[in-house]
This record gives sequence, structure tokens and C-alpha cells, in this order.
Amino acid sequence: MRLLKLLILPLIVSSIISALVQVDSENFGRIGILTIVYYGCTTTLAIITGVLCVMLIRPGISSFTRSTIPPSDNDSISPLDTILDVIRNMFPDNLIQATFEKAKTTYTKTNVTSPLNVTTVTTNKDVEYIRGINVLGIIVISMAVGIVLSKMSKKAKPVVDIIFVVEDLIMNIVGMVMWFSPIGITSMITSNVMEMENPSETAGLMGKYLMTVLLALFIHAAITMPGLYVLWSRKNPIRVIKSMVQSLVMTFGTSSSGAALPLSLKCMEENHRVDKRVTRFILPLGCNINMDGNALYEAIAVIFIAQMNNIHVSWFQAVIISLITTLSSLGLNSLPAGLVSILVILDTVGFPTKDLPLIMTVDWLIDRTRTTINVLGDAYVTDAVATVVKNKLDNAKSVAKIEFKCDDGKSEDTSLPSTMTSSQNILQITKEHKLRGDMNCFTLTVLTILVSTTYAAYQLVDSYLPSNFASKFDFITYDDPSHGYVNYVNQSTAENLGLFKQQDGKIYMGVDHTNVASGRGRNSIRISSKNVYTHGLFILNLNHMPDNQCGTWPAFWSFGPSWPNNGEIDIIEGVHEQTSNGMTLHTNAGCSITNTHDFTGHIVSSDCNTNGNGSNGCSIKTDNTQTYGSGFNAIGGGVYATEWTSTAIRIWFFPRSAIPADITNGTPNTSNWGLPLAKFSGCSFDTHFRNHTIIINTTFCGDWAGSVWQYDGACVDKAPTCVDYVKNNPTVFKDVYWLISSLKVYQNSGSVTIDDISNPSN
Repeated sequence: MRLLKLLILPLIVSSIISALVQVDSENFGRIGILTIVYYGCTTTLAIITGVLCVMLIRPGISSFTRSTIPPSDNDSISPLDTILDVIRNMFPDNLIQATFEKAKTTYTKTNVTSPLNVTTVTTNKDVEYIRGINVLGIIVISMAVGIVLSKMSKKAKPVVDIIFVVEDLIMNIVGMVMWFSPIGITSMITSNVMEMENPSETAGLMGKYLMTVLLALFIHAAITMPGLYVLWSRKNPIRVIKSMVQSLVMTFGTSSSGAALPLSLKCMEENHRVDKRVTRFILPLGCNINMDGNALYEAIAVIFIAQMNNIHVSWFQAVIISLITTLSSLGLNSLPAGLVSILVILDTVGFPTKDLPLIMTVDWLIDRTRTTINVLGDAYVTDAVATVVKNKLDNAKSVAKIEFKCDDGKSEDTSLPSTMTSSQNILQITKEHKLRGDMNCFTLTVLTILVSTTYAAYQLVDSYLPSNFASKFDFITYDDPSHGYVNYVNQSTAENLGLFKQQDGKIYMGVDHTNVASGRGRNSIRISSKNVYTHGLFILNLNHMPDNQCGTWPAFWSFGPSWPNNGEIDIIEGVHEQTSNGMTLHTNAGCSITNTHDFTGHIVSSDCNTNGNGSNGCSIKTDNTQTYGSGFNAIGGGVYATEWTSTAIRIWFFPRSAIPADITNGTPNTSNWGLPLAKFSGCSFDTHFRNHTIIINTTFCGDWAGSVWQYDGACVDKAPTCVDYVKNNPTVFKDVYWLISSLKVYQNSGSVTIDDISNPSN
């Protein structure tokens, strides 16, 4: 308990700031305001429900309830003074002092004897500073810092990076402390039980406490949340529950709203058909600020502990506890079992903390229940806000309306759906009018061209199929630039050795798996596209990739001339027995990624400067074992899609059984795909990425796989060096091959100009 108290200050500061800096202030318009208002309503109602249940049921009251705080005369305590204390502490006049002292109104009674020898008791009050962290002040200041940092964008990046590191550091320390918590909690529970006059009655109190919390959560989930949802949306809440069943089951099983976030997005977008612009903003935000279940539970826990210790809690004090609970719940959702949050509230209101371990004995069930309710609440908020802003979103979708004015005074309107707003389609309509003989219509006025905010009109520009695959690539035969133990062979040699061929209507690209290697190394293939690209959507339909074997280094990637000045994008890459994919960008100085959300992977490094950080680049890794090697092959492969624009590079992976229909149909729409594995943003991509060729290769050892060989325990046990292993063990590389159905490149169809429309080409 002492260690947790030690961590309260840095934990509050880092958690709240890091939560708020991740709010995308650029997108925080009407949707953001409505979301905050809705969450404010649900959290308030949740706390009210919890307080009413605990105050009416009084689960902590029994015949043996202890009196750990001596009775005092509270008649002179003014509710106004209590409110003023809260306000003073929320806005401290000294930040340093707030870390160890807080303001409190104190009362002193003195006996005054009048000249007539009449003694009266007078109460004097004064504002003093007492020992203890001013939690309210720290929370308010941290919220202000987080909001301001979120608006400062790139200027705040160094500070934000430090805050994220501090948060990770503190959370790791908390994790270490929690490893020992069973010992500490068991000791404290044992101590409390030994002091109890009637342990069986304490067990009865814990049962009443559990029932009180579950009852309050049930009321909130079955009455409050659906009721508020109906008031906002006028829709049936049962539909939301049905759409979210998969996500709710996962949440209850994992007790983590973050772990269920990708599935929540899929449920709301595919099952419930909510606009992606709403789901992608609200659901990730809800993971940080929607703490209905937590706030309800914490309010009950604090008052329950007060009741166990015979501390009278008035309804006014319950309101103060509710306010503190609301503030404390912000940003502290990732903490284990709400333990620190409750500790903060108990310390703030001056209640004893020694009974806190008792409530941990039943928290395993409460934790899962309240987290599931939080996720359901996120779904309600998402659909309710989407309903309110539906008309605005619909109006934002693209409609191109063109009016042809003619000499005879006649006019004709042509409207296009959102999927047709491209210069090619508009030009086609213009041509059709001219071909019909409307040659007098020489004045063409574009009344409205509203480009869709969610749909990029991609058109196919290159298709690499088994029938033309070899003709569209160069087979590289020079020495491996990454110094691998590999002998890249030309097309003729590769075909003669069976390393390159068509197999079952797909392209097979393998490595020599029959001979002991010699010379430059093991025979393999490296191909480079003859066409170069700047921007685009690159979709690789892959049935098999090289198995994760010691010594291997397969990659699907692209790079520009004068490396690294024009960038490198590593889409699929790994070494040895790596089990999940790593995605990396390499550039010269001046490119870093700043986003920390909107994707499912996790950042390994944020500086893309290859010359400045040991060639690591900026990297995002996924923990999904289906994305790489044998895990990928076991599910029959899938599709990797990479979108490269001026503002971001995003990489998606879809298993064979879940490839979007728009990809299969040749009309890819990235707005339908949910969160990507990786999203790189914050860099000037047009400055650092240009004219890329596409590379597919399998090398061995080299600068990466060779340099980490000695640190891979499973591999180093097989041979003293990477080269020794690769050279002398050909048969282990039998499954080290690519099997490619297709590689398609799409690019944006472009914008429409007046000159394009007035003078269409014939």
C-alpha cells in the first residue's frame, strides 16, 4: 500500500496528460462536443446510481461495525466551506505545494466569558494547509496541460514523448508492484481478519457489498444507459446490444476495453452500420474517458469503507465524493482493478485505507462486469451521436452537380453519386453531351463539386498477375546491399532451378533447399519493379510467405533512389523465428512519426532517420501472429494493403477469410477497412518519399539477421554463426517461399479543373 501511495503523484500526472494529448483536436468539432456532453451525462448518472444504492442499502453497516474515527461535533461544519475547500484545491496557487499539501477549513472552539460571568463557546474557522497530496489540483493542472499539448501538434512532440515514456515507466513499476500485491493484500486481509470480532459477519458484509455493486451496475446498464440512448436517438437499444455481442464477450473474457477495441470498431461499422468517421473518433476516445462502470464502483467502494469504519457520510458528503470520483476516474482507466483510483479518493476525503484489500477479494468479477458496461456504453454513445449528426455527415458526402447552359437558353443538370466524383467521369459526361450534338453548349458551369471526405476514388494503374509477373520485374543479380549470405540469380537460372515458376495459377518464388551453399551464399531471388510510384494503394494478395526459420530475412518493401533520401517502406519484414510482422520506414534526417493511436500495432521507435539511430528507422510492430511466417501460412495467407498519401502511410492486413468485398471487386475503399496494423503520420511524406520501386526478396543473415544471431537463443543453439547454419542446412528452407496471387497498384483518380471540363480531350 505504501508503494502504491508513492506512485500516486507521477501516475496521475502521466496518465491524464497522455490520455488527453491523444485526442485529435483537429477533428474535435461538433462530434467531439456531443461526445463529451454525452459521456458527462452517463458518468454523472452512473455515480448517482452508485451513491443511491450504497446510501440506501448501507452494505457496510452491521452490529459489529468498528469505530476507527472518534465521534466529533460536526454541527459547525459548513457545506459552503466544504465546497470552497474543493474549489481551492482544484485551483492551487502553488504547484509545488500541491504535491504535498492541500487546503482545508479548520474549526477551533474557544470559551469566552462575559463580564457577567457567562461562558459561551465560539467557533473560529481558518483555512490551513494539511499534509497530503492535493489530488484535485494535480488532476486539474494535468488536464489543462494535456489539452494544451494536444493543440500544439509537432511543437509539443519532445514533451509528449517524455510523458509517454514516464507513463510507461510508472505503469511498469505498478506492474512490478502488482506482482507482489497478492502477498501484501493477503497479509493485510489476514491482519484485518485477526482483528475482527466476527469474521463470518465480515464475509456477509462483503457479500452485501458485491450485490450492491452488481445491482447498481445492472440498473445503469439496463435502465440508465438505454434510457439516455432512447432520449438522444429515438431508437431501439436492443439493436446495439445485438450488434456488439462479440465485442462484449471478448471484453468480459479479457477485462480490457482496449483489447476489444478493434472488434468494437468492426461490430459498430459492419453489424450496426455506423459511419466510420464517428466510430473511429468516439470508440478510441471512449477507451480513455468513458469510465461509467469504474466511477460507479469507486463511489460505492469509498462509501462502503466509510460505513465499515462507522464514519457517517451525509448526502452532501456523498455529492463531494461523487465530484472527486468523476475527476479521479479520468485517465486512470488502465490501472489494475481501480485500486489506485480508490486509494486516491480515500486519501482525498480523509477516509482510512486499511480495509481496501478486503474489496479486492471480489473485484475479479466486478472488474469484468464494469469494463463490459463501459464498452457497451461506448457503443450507445457512438450510435447516439451518429444519429444526431447524420444529416451533417450525409451532406458532407460528395455530389457533383453540373449544369450545361446552351445558347437557346436551355439547361441540363447532371448529378453524380459519391463513387463517381472523378475528373474522368465528369469529362466523360461532357464528351457525351458533345457527341449528342449539343455543340452550342459552350459554357459549362460547375455548380457544386463536393469531394467526399471519406472516399478516395482509387483507380487501377498496374496489375501484376501470374501471366505478366516476370515481365514487369527485373531480376537483380548484384551482391546483396544488406550484405546477406545469398546468391541472387537471374530469371533464366531461377526457372531452371525451380526457384521461380507458376504453381496452381500463382507465382512461386523460393530458395535453394537441396544443396549446401557456397560462394556468395544460398541461391535466392530478388525482384524489382520496372515501374516507379509516388503515392498509391498497393494491394498484395499473398497465399504463402517464407516460413519463420533461423537465418532467413524475407521482405516485401519499396524504396526510392539515393537511399535513404527518398525513403523506404518495409511492409512485410522479419528475421529468424519472428512470429509477427514488423513495419518500418527509413528516411534521412527530419522525419518522425507523432501519432500514437488510430492503429492496432504498437510503436517500437518513432525516429525514421536511418543515419541517426543505427538504421532502425521508425517502426510499428503487431502482436498478431497471423500476420507473419507460419502463422500467416496456417490460415491460407491473406491480403496486405498499403496506402501512401501526402499525410500518412497506413498498412492493413486481412486474413484470407476476411478480405473486404471492395478489394475482391476491384473497388477498394479504405474508409471501410477499420483500423490498420500501422499508421505513420506526422512526417512530411512528400519531402522524404518519392519514386519508389517495389521489391520482393529473401536474403539470409546480413546486416540484421546476422547481427542478432548471437542474441537469439533458439538459433544460436543450432550453429555458432548464421552463415554456418544457412550454408549447411538446406532442407530446413523448403517452406521458405513466396506464393503470390496478385499485386495491384491503385492511385487516386485526381481532381477536376475548369480547364479539364471546358476542353475535354477527344
